[in-house]
Amino acid sequence: MKKSDYPTLPKRVFQSPLIEYANFADGSFVTLIRLVKPYANGNAYAVYETTKSTFCSNGLFKTYDQAKAKFELMVKNGSLESELIERNVTTNGIYSSKDDRPFHWTKRNTKTKYLYVKDGERFNISEFPSFHKSGSILGMRKLYYGKDALLVRCGGYIYNVTSKPEIYLAAH
Repeated sequence: MKKSDYPTLPKRVFQSPLIEYANFADGSFVTLIRLVKPYANGNAYAVYETTKSTFCSNGLFKTYDQAKAKFELMVKNGSLESELIERNVTTNGIYSSKDDRPFHWTKRNTKTKYLYVKDGERFNISEFPSFHKSGSILGMRKLYYGKDALLVRCGGYIYNVTSKPEIYLAAH
C-alpha cells in the first residue's frame, strides 16, 4: 500500500486546535488534534502525520484514548525513520468544553470542603499545594489557584486538590 492510499483528512481537522505534537529531524511531524465540531458519527479527534514510515497513517477517532494510542504508535514508528527532536503538549486541552469533562465544574461545587485527617493521610494530601487555614481562600483562588480550584481543608491547612478531583468528592 502506497502512502498516498491512506485516508486524507477533511478541512475541519486543520481548523481545529492542536493538543500534542512530535517533530522529527527530517521535517516530518505527527499531531493530535481535537475537532472543534465533532462529527455526528462521534469522531471528535484526529491524528495527522507526515512521516516517511509506511506503518503510519492519518485517522479520525471517537475518543481521546483511541487517538492518543494511535499518536503514540505513530511517534514510535516515525522515530524509526528519523530522530525525534521535539515533542510537546499544548495548552488547548483534550476536552472541547467543560461539559465533556468527566467531572462538571459548577459554582455550586467550588466551596471548600473538609477532609478528616486520617483520610488526608490516606490520600497523601501533604503533597498538594496548601496554605494555612487563616489565609484568604478568595485571595488564593484569585491570585494563584483560579476560581474553579477544588479546595479541601484538612487539619490546619487548606489544600488545592484540583489535580485529583476524587479527593474533593470524598471530602464532606
